[in-house]
Amino acid sequence: MGIVMAAGTCAVLYLAPQMYPESAGDPRFATTLAFTTFVFYQAFNLLNVRSATGSVFSLQTFTNRAIWVSLAAVVVLQVLVVQLGVLQGLFDTTDLTSGQWFLALGVGSTVLWVSEIRKLSPVSGNGTGRPVQPRRRCRPTRGRACSP
Repeated sequence: MGIVMAAGTCAVLYLAPQMYPESAGDPRFATTLAFTTFVFYQAFNLLNVRSATGSVFSLQTFTNRAIWVSLAAVVVLQVLVVQLGVLQGLFDTTDLTSGQWFLALGVGSTVLWVSEIRKLSPVSGNGTGRPVQPRRRCRPTRGRACSP
């Protein structure tokens, strides 16, 4: 997934001034948009890593409250870093428009879609050429340990 994130972030960095010429005059614009895109990549990837084979679009995704609190914190902090004047000076960022935020969100979400497509394939990119087998959950009972 690293290649998807690197390619998307670099594409946003390169194409942002052409896509938004009205913002291109600010030297911080393209880096702010690329930075925000990368943060969204990381947020979506956090959802992906829960399972090598299970879809993000399942009820199990909603069972881990800590992940959702973390994701909310990341998004709130990113908005503050980009939109709040005091933090803009500290992090060398600039305001983004709602359209630019949606672009960063859309590009950042591609890591989720690529991962979901990969999970649907019979050979799931585990480097062995064989399908990924789901991990068995072991529940030891009194007096018996889990076997490998």
